[in-house]
Amino acid sequence: MNRSFKKLKLVILYLVSFTLSSQALALSSAPNIFCSKKPNAPDCISGASKCLACHSSVPNLNLYGQDVQSYLFKQKGYDKSKFTLYLNGAIDYLDKLDSDSDSFINTIELEKSTKPYDESSIPEIPIVRTYENEFAYKRMWIAFCGRSPTYESMKAFRNSSNQKEIIHKDLSQCLKSNFWLKEALYRLADKKIRPTKALGAEGSIVVADYKWDYRLFSYIMSEDHDARELLTADYHIEPDGSKTTRTILKEDPVNGTFPSNIIVVDVGQPLPHQYRAGMLTTQWFLTSNTMFTKIPRVTAAQAYRAYLGLDIAKGDGLFSVEEELIDYDKKGITAPSCAVCHKTLDRITYPFIPYEGIFGGSVSGTYKPSREFSELEGSGYILGTPTTGLKDWAQKAANSDEFKIMLTKLFLQYAIDQKITSDNEDFEELWQSIPGDGYSINKLIHRIVDTMTFGAP
Repeated sequence: MNRSFKKLKLVILYLVSFTLSSQALALSSAPNIFCSKKPNAPDCISGASKCLACHSSVPNLNLYGQDVQSYLFKQKGYDKSKFTLYLNGAIDYLDKLDSDSDSFINTIELEKSTKPYDESSIPEIPIVRTYENEFAYKRMWIAFCGRSPTYESMKAFRNSSNQKEIIHKDLSQCLKSNFWLKEALYRLADKKIRPTKALGAEGSIVVADYKWDYRLFSYIMSEDHDARELLTADYHIEPDGSKTTRTILKEDPVNGTFPSNIIVVDVGQPLPHQYRAGMLTTQWFLTSNTMFTKIPRVTAAQAYRAYLGLDIAKGDGLFSVEEELIDYDKKGITAPSCAVCHKTLDRITYPFIPYEGIFGGSVSGTYKPSREFSELEGSGYILGTPTTGLKDWAQKAANSDEFKIMLTKLFLQYAIDQKITSDNEDFEELWQSIPGDGYSINKLIHRIVDTMTFGAP
């Protein structure tokens, strides 16, 4: 009995001690001591009830208050009379703890005005990013050289006192490589050219040869050529890499020969150079998009999407023209549900009308001013501005902010292999730099490689 009585007595004494300690934390001096040390604590800022910093409700303790209590119990000689002295020590000790186990230590939470006893109250800690030369060097090699740097290259890079210089020196060499000129740039052109093997030079029915498109795209996007020529070039690139403004017909030897079982509609670039507007008037672009249509809305919509980044089907780039919308080809476009897009779409389409698709007489993909509705050519619009024809349309598009934004998004997303948005920290500065660099894509890429977006993991 004596032993059982002693155990009961100890339990009672512990409970009394626990209660007294809890009450001690609720002393009137406690909130002022805490808030003087932690003025940014949310319960100190609100002033509604400073006691809530340690109590869920007096005398009940929250997680932070329980850690305070635990600290006090471990201190030799602690009693209620020394509460103020020990409380200061407890607060200092608790700074390095994480009372609510939310991965943020108490001192960070209290500095950022979040609650160290509530796991749902989490501080917003800005991510500090730093440019890492080695990370950027490896990423540059993979993106623009098509492979990782060699052991010897990495060793020289790590030993260099000017690593940025090596990054740009190697980048310049990679931008001249077959990988970049004939693989990477070709893949970047895919969505703009939209090759269809069944109808291209490899198909059983050849309506045009899109190899001309890929060569032109790669040429303009390389060295320090003016990227606006994607929409304004009056030349093409021969298979041997030379630049030409000549018309190239199906019978031209440069097109090669086809087996007798292949139906060849047209192969070449038959459009006279004075009517050319870069990628918008290649034989492939006109035949594959316009085909047999009288008002080539698909052609204009693809040009708008591919080279200005504006997808009318998604409601992008709508510039309604106040003039009456006329349904020339009886497609029902004036219905209210259709007109909202066609007020833009038809106006950007009119300049394309004289450019023939398939079977425009004896040759596909050429200029035919006698084509039906060709009188509308001079009444087109681009980005809300009137145009006098397709070459004027292309010139205005090439000088627009939308064109610069499209180029920047194309190459920045390629470089980091992920989608970016217009609020990216480097995006606006990059696209606005393009005119100053003479619309050189090589210079744009060198700028991209220097950005935090590219060089920070």
